Amino acid sequence: MASRRLKSDRFFTTDYRPEVYTAEGLEWVDGNSMVTVLLRHHPELAPALAGVTNAFAPWRSL
Repeated sequence: MASRRLKSDRFFTTDYRPEVYTAEGLEWVDGNSMVTVLLRHHPELAPALAGVTNAFAPWRSL
């Protein structure tokens, strides 16, 4: 279902362009990941997420 939701989200498909978003907005979206979102809202997870590039993969055990 997640892939279907992404494909049907016009802001992530047909409208994902500088005419809809600002250039800075596109750069910000492209420069972030689920790891950066998690760390922004929960900085206490930094030790567990150190070196993790995919937030959906197993994290470090502390």
